[in-house]
Amino acid sequence: MYSVQKDGFRQMLKTFDNRYEIPDQSYFSRTAVPELYAITRRRVAEQVAAVRFFPSTTDLWSSIDLKPFINYTIQYVTNILELERLSLCTSYLPQDHTGEIFSDMLQATLEEWSLKSSQQVCITTDNAASITLAAENLGWTQLSCFGHNLHLTDVIGLWG
Repeated sequence: MYSVQKDGFRQMLKTFDNRYEIPDQSYFSRTAVPELYAITRRRVAEQVAAVRFFPSTTDLWSSIDLKPFINYTIQYVTNILELERLSLCTSYLPQDHTGEIFSDMLQATLEEWSLKSSQQVCITTDNAASITLAAENLGWTQLSCFGHNLHLTDVIGLWG
C-alpha cells in the first residue's frame, strides 16, 4: 500500500486518467478485500456442495519467517469429467503438532464446508507420525505422498 501513496505512482495514474481518485487504504482492508472474500467463499461453497466423493491432501509447511501452517485440499471430478481441486483451509498452527490437534483441525474443516468423512475416499500426506495418526484417529484411509517418499529415498541414498 505504501507505494500506492507515493507521489510518483499518483502522478503516473493522473497521466493515465486525470479523473481517477485512488481509494484510501482502509477501503481495501474494510471493503474491497472482505467483499472479494465473501464472493469467492460463496462460489467455493457452491462447488463443494456439488461434490459427492473426494480424495484430499494435506501438508505442513513453514513461511519464510518459520511460522508453521497446514493446508487441506480436496480434489474431485466434475460432471463433465474435469479434474478440479479446492484448497479449503490454510491455517496457522502455533500449537504443538500432535495427531489430536491435526484430527481436530481436519474434522473442523470438513464441518465448516458441510462435508462428511464418508465422502472422503482417502487422504494423501507426508510420513509424519502426527498426521498419519490424525488420519487414523478419524478413520480415514491414508496414502503416503509418492513425491515425498521419492525425495526421502534420494536424501537417504545420497547422504546415508
